[in-house]
Amino acid sequence: MVNFSRTTSTYSNINLGFEDWFAGESKVLLVPTGAAAVVTTSGSTVRQELDALPQAVADGRDYYGFKFGERPYKANASAKYTCWMAR
Repeated sequence: MVNFSRTTSTYSNINLGFEDWFAGESKVLLVPTGAAAVVTTSGSTVRQELDALPQAVADGRDYYGFKFGERPYKANASAKYTCWMAR
């Protein structure tokens, strides 16, 4: 007997509402004069950090788009036999 399966499962609620939240928070962070040029502990400016964050979230959505432990393609085989030495 041989079996094969293809599984298509995805998460559909990863970081919902991020874009709306991020747009509002970005405005708040950039309100002080010169805030975009402030250098963070990573050596980037606040503007660079804010510009990179949406891509990091998109990468996370792609990475977690398939469930952990699920393989998209699975196959197995089994057989019955009688051992001639058992007689």
